Amino acid sequence: YQRRVRGWPIHFLFSMLQENKTYAPFIDRICELSPNKKILACSKQIIVNILTLSFSLVSSFDLQKEIVNLSWFFNSTQLLVITSTKTAIILNVVKNKILKTWQFESIITTCECSPDQLTCVLGFINGVVLVKNFEKKTHKNFKAQSAINFLHFQKHVEKIVIGCENGFIYIWCLLTDTITLISSSNAAPNSMVFLNEETLIVATRDKILNIANTSSKTRKSIATHEIISTILILDESTILIGGEGGNLNSFSLKSKQILNCGNFSTLILRMWFLDDEKTQILILTSDNIFYKMKNYYVEEIFFANNEHINDIRFNPNYLIVATNSNLVRVYKKKKCIILKGHTDSIVSLYNVGNIIFSGSKDKNLIVWRNFQLFGICRGHKSTITGIAANIEKNLIYTCSSDKQIILWDLKEFDCKKVFIHYKELNCLCLSPNKKLIGVGAQDGNLILLDQNINLKKQIKAHKKSIWSVAFSPLEKCIATSSERFIKIWNLGSFECLRIFEIQNGTILKLCYNSTGTNLFAATSSGLICNMYINSSESINILTSNEEKMWALDYNNEKKQLVSGSVGGTIIFWNDKSEEKELKDSNFKELFFKQVQLLENLNYNKQYLKAAILSLKLNKHDVALKIFKMKFVDSQFCHEVILGLNNTEKKQLIFVLEKWLINKKNVYISQILIESLLSINFTLNVNELEILLNLSSKHLNRIDNLISDSFIIDFTISNFI
Repeated sequence: YQRRVRGWPIHFLFSMLQENKTYAPFIDRICELSPNKKILACSKQIIVNILTLSFSLVSSFDLQKEIVNLSWFFNSTQLLVITSTKTAIILNVVKNKILKTWQFESIITTCECSPDQLTCVLGFINGVVLVKNFEKKTHKNFKAQSAINFLHFQKHVEKIVIGCENGFIYIWCLLTDTITLISSSNAAPNSMVFLNEETLIVATRDKILNIANTSSKTRKSIATHEIISTILILDESTILIGGEGGNLNSFSLKSKQILNCGNFSTLILRMWFLDDEKTQILILTSDNIFYKMKNYYVEEIFFANNEHINDIRFNPNYLIVATNSNLVRVYKKKKCIILKGHTDSIVSLYNVGNIIFSGSKDKNLIVWRNFQLFGICRGHKSTITGIAANIEKNLIYTCSSDKQIILWDLKEFDCKKVFIHYKELNCLCLSPNKKLIGVGAQDGNLILLDQNINLKKQIKAHKKSIWSVAFSPLEKCIATSSERFIKIWNLGSFECLRIFEIQNGTILKLCYNSTGTNLFAATSSGLICNMYINSSESINILTSNEEKMWALDYNNEKKQLVSGSVGGTIIFWNDKSEEKELKDSNFKELFFKQVQLLENLNYNKQYLKAAILSLKLNKHDVALKIFKMKFVDSQFCHEVILGLNNTEKKQLIFVLEKWLINKKNVYISQILIESLLSINFTLNVNELEILLNLSSKHLNRIDNLISDSFIIDFTISNFI
């Protein structure tokens, strides 16, 4: 039994427990976020996994016992695990070992740890509530009339709220050891949370939201349209509620208005705020999927039941996801729509407008229109690995590991033509003008076909399998990827224009941005790479983890990239390359204008302004020429230094260090050092050491000069 079940009758679950039957199908995953909001404890049947918030595995515990509940304590270093075998286990997640095991006579139904993480409370099926203080090594107990199904600490450790299966809610004051009945209803509570010191909000299984005052013991009841499974406090007048139907709603306690913030199609099990501003939310649903939301928009999705992300399509209006299950998931405007029709894992996707194409290991191509099954194309003998479509001409193109490329009629869903290659085919792509089809084969050949799948050109592009092909949206070129190498091919001359090499892993997926200036690649080693096509800066690594990346797509309207891994993580990336390109072009334009201005200042003999501008533009050779002119004196150098900002003054220190290497520049450098020493500005340790070193050299030279002058004066006076 676990407190956030889908509203199943409690006596039915208890009878299953007592008969030692598994109850894991009802709740496949129990999860708790650590109070420091850094790690997740996530259980699945008998396994406890410790994950980071990027969903990478930290450690794992195999307890060999069905897990009922979890709770963090001791500064998030230890985890209390409740099992179905009447035991409570304490795990040290840092040292990765079991510290203690308690055996009880009754089944434990729930647990909770105090805000200071030094006290834990256990609830039992026989109505007993046991409080253990690990610091004082004391314990207390209380006996209720029915099974305990919910426990919650108030902000302070002194009070515990107890929810019972018979609908009774108690507050146990640990300081005075008094029990107060504050509310009773006809159904057991699903979730409880304190709005403030006196107000308790309770959601029960009869679709009622109760607002109870713990001081006056009064209660207000509000009917809801579905069973509420979890509650978060947004502010004093607003709460977030997650429901059995997968709805995430914002509920105003004053106006009683409900605003829908999202729908996830299945029961919302848990919710947590990830930041103090309460803008980021982590949501766990009953189909074992985590959603990271910011301002109620999904930024990251994690399939906790180990579903591999095989393909992704990022439409301007929705996201389409294919996993190693037989379901197509469509995330549309905060809603999740499930498309059922395949009988095996879905491998490839394609999308045009409101039409979705999905290819599966069941050898079938299914066409969906407006999220309804529109037609099925049957004819392939193996997995469909690539799909493209020309909607205007009612044509569909597919390739398969059965070595066939098939041209389909979108109206009749029958085969019009077949092209057969002598090796398995991995990928397929349609050109922007829809006149050319590119297909990658396992023998390393790039097959180029016209729109009627007649062979136009075959290129031996790579030595090994081609895993992905992508047409540039603007230029007449196509990119191909294989093990370590990405090649850009000219579609006119069929010559290789450029080669990118990525050392770690095979490049599994390619896609261009909207302008064709950037090519993104996903690799088997977990890298997401950004390649600048027309720049000397070749490869920029966006992320690096240990999970294969099979899925990648770019949304031209939102300027976003989405990636999917075999570990079940979907991440959205904001593309800043166009902004960077604009900034670079603006900077170059401004720089050239400044250089022209510098030439004009020199020509017009405005040397002070020219010296300042040359140092700002890092034109140090120009500045040195100006300083060496007859106009240069200490006052001139001092005015130049005053014309620089703090950062430019620091840069000048390193320039002077280089100038002093040449004896011809010593005089100018010494004057500038004196000017720098006469001005107060902040320096770090490294900059200060350089300046002190320069100043010491400068003073030594002055001392030597004075000594030499004394010797000269003495010699001359003796001769006289």
